[in-house]
Amino acid sequence: MDLASGRPVIELEINGQGPFHMIMDTGVGGPGLMSRDVALALGLEPVRTEQIGSPLGGTPAKADVYRLANLSVGGATVDDKEIYVMTDDPLGGATGDGVIGPSLFDEGVVTLDFVNSTFEIGGPVPADAHWIPLGPSAPLLDASLNINGEAIPAHIDTGAPHVLSLPESYADTMTFEDGVKIIGHGRTIDREFDVRGATLNADVTIGDAVIPVGLVTFGPLPVANLGTGGLRGLVLTIDWPNHRYAIVGHAEPVMPQPRRIEVRRIPE
Repeated sequence: MDLASGRPVIELEINGQGPFHMIMDTGVGGPGLMSRDVALALGLEPVRTEQIGSPLGGTPAKADVYRLANLSVGGATVDDKEIYVMTDDPLGGATGDGVIGPSLFDEGVVTLDFVNSTFEIGGPVPADAHWIPLGPSAPLLDASLNINGEAIPAHIDTGAPHVLSLPESYADTMTFEDGVKIIGHGRTIDREFDVRGATLNADVTIGDAVIPVGLVTFGPLPVANLGTGGLRGLVLTIDWPNHRYAIVGHAEPVMPQPRRIEVRRIPE
């Protein structure tokens, strides 16, 4: 699992061909998104076209749906899966070969190990972990983050490189070390927006993990997002058969290098 981009990228084969490199994004509630170049290389034809959008509620975009005979990661293979390909790529190829969600492997246990940079399917579950039940947004990972005694609804979003992003309303209700200011620009498949940021010297607690927070970003989000930057040093295990997940380990959060921030998301 390569974390150089700030997001977990895994190597996989599709229909016996590859390898391809795709972002493993727990913020994907649907089948995921594959680049048109990969679809052409595989000689695939779409089975139908759908309208899809992001949780931000912009104008839906057209996407072709392709059926994959099989998809393999390491020694694990799943059969007969569907995936989207955008008719027009509003993200400018930023997703590389594609973005997939862990729910493609929902028949077993999926582990994203941010300590050893590994991705595993069908491995053991951690002993004595604090298990969090999957919520109403499943296969998204619903969470309740505790910040200074306040419970904040959230999703675990490995497709985002930041530590923590909050809905814009929290910019006016929480206390920050410095002022909230524009630090970048965000884009989803259906909307563009400014990204604001501020310094929050506090810990985020979720399950067994305590995560120190520095820079917090704000956007037009329905709930908070805990990103890959906040999961460094931790192990995320999703136990699909038992409808639960766990986050264990000693957090070593990593913020993206200061630069123009672009939040590039695909449908949830």
